[in-house]
Amino acid sequence: TTKTVISPATTVDSLPTAPQKAFCTFGGWYTQPGGGGTQFTAETTVTGSITVYAKWTFNNMVAIPGKTFKMLSTEVNQELYETIMGTNPSHNKAGFDYPVECVSWYDAVAFCNALSDYVGLDRVYTINGNDVTQDTSKSGFRLPTSTEWEYAAAGGQAYTYAGSNTIGDVAWYKDNSGGNTSTCACKTSNGYGLYDMTGNVSEWCWDTLYDGSSLRRQRGGSYMHEASDCEITHDTASNPNYSYVYFGIRVVCKQ
Repeated sequence: TTKTVISPATTVDSLPTAPQKAFCTFGGWYTQPGGGGTQFTAETTVTGSITVYAKWTFNNMVAIPGKTFKMLSTEVNQELYETIMGTNPSHNKAGFDYPVECVSWYDAVAFCNALSDYVGLDRVYTINGNDVTQDTSKSGFRLPTSTEWEYAAAGGQAYTYAGSNTIGDVAWYKDNSGGNTSTCACKTSNGYGLYDMTGNVSEWCWDTLYDGSSLRRQRGGSYMHEASDCEITHDTASNPNYSYVYFGIRVVCKQ
């Protein structure tokens, strides 16, 4: 957005109308993209035409205590995924507030980059076909590592599942799901305010199962899994090309 001032050294008495963007909160006008540079206010003195950039804060991100990352409080739902990617691959399309599923690991990292673009942050991933590298110094969205995921899932508590020792209080899993995903965030959260870290859909992580493996880790279990497969410490991995009906996404970014 541009604001043109005709006379030099003029104090601007009005700003462009505050814009709106789905899933985001407007944080003001800045002299560089992504909220960089200095904030541009009605009292800012300018000497000519200036381009100002909207700063956006993506909603529902939870700062994880003792760490340097924020995590989305819910699994990525179908409304968010379709807004960003223009498509909804999910098998169970019962509602936009259901988690997106049927996404591969490659779909997940592509979504992270597209969400970074949408919010105006720097991309974390460089994607060349099946070759994906990351630069975690960038401000954008990424998948958590398996270690980050487990720390966040514990929520500062000592439970078997994310928020409770009673799985039905916090999760949709094999015994209570009815064989399908359910609305995001309708069970109890864990101690950090994160929902569905146990059950509903399994969540892709960045890291491989071991050095040299092509399999990518997944955490949390799903609506199709036994309770033992949904424990916080349970770890599994899948082919990054696979996109089963219980594969989902949760994103993190820098605090």
